[in-house]
Amino acid sequence: MANIFQKLKLVEPVTRDAPDIDTGGISPPVQKVPYEPVGEGGSLSFATNYQPDESGNDEEYKKVLFIKAYADIDIGDDKDVNSTIYKVEEIIRSLPSTLPMAALRESVLNILESFHVNAQVVAQDAELRMNALRTTLREEDERLSQSISDLSDEIENAKETISRCEESIASKESMKDSASRIINGELTLIKSLLSVIVEKGGEKND
Repeated sequence: MANIFQKLKLVEPVTRDAPDIDTGGISPPVQKVPYEPVGEGGSLSFATNYQPDESGNDEEYKKVLFIKAYADIDIGDDKDVNSTIYKVEEIIRSLPSTLPMAALRESVLNILESFHVNAQVVAQDAELRMNALRTTLREEDERLSQSISDLSDEIENAKETISRCEESIASKESMKDSASRIINGELTLIKSLLSVIVEKGGEKND
């Protein structure tokens, strides 16, 4: 079925009859790991860029992003997995990593031809995927930016609420002090007045 869904292990791969030709010992498809060439025009060195977070959530997020990006590209039983840019990745991984760029390109093109795959079709698949990935990134950036903005607004609203609460607390603390001062002052006055008409020995303790 769809190549990306197979890569993400969401569906079982469809078994196809391999062409009766020498493919140079190409290994079965491997799980995609992003890589990039280091050095222009010289030997290729592949560096793993993808680093999932410790909780594993990043890997799940990667699946979500790829499914969103490739949903309209990899759907359909008639999708030829050999005509996708990921076939180039599979071929590259079967070749020596020290091949110069020119030799690597020639080897990949020859192997694609042995599979009766048009390199231009593969290039078009790559363009489709890059455009889809850029669109997905833009949409995800807009979605997350809006979410961040909404949360920031909530924080500002919470700050205003906290500020009002702090002012109210300070006012009530001041009222407590005033109540204590006023009531205790009045108690002192009444006690002093009471002492005029009641002998000290008859005064009740508070």
